[in-house]
Amino acid sequence: MKRDTFELIQALEGSIEPYAETHVDEKHLANLKEWCELHERITDEIAKVANTGNLRCYYSAREIIDYAREHLRNIDQYLGDYINNWNYDELVEEPDGENYF
Repeated sequence: MKRDTFELIQALEGSIEPYAETHVDEKHLANLKEWCELHERITDEIAKVANTGNLRCYYSAREIIDYAREHLRNIDQYLGDYINNWNYDELVEEPDGENYF
């Protein structure tokens, strides 16, 4: 991927990292929603390509379709592994010493 494309998106959409300051996190949440919408639209376009199997009889189309399918498989595997490592039971300690989930 062209690094410039990613940097352009970062510059346009802004930071999404939590900062633990309400006024900052409100903006970062809005940015995250924009990032997620963009991600959904890109993934949808790739899925459409992956589902055009009727064109696989053409070599050039097969390369594109197979690449899209492999990309989606890789994302599925990556996200499955990543999500399975989340620890939903971990306690988070507030600065005042109180615990919450």
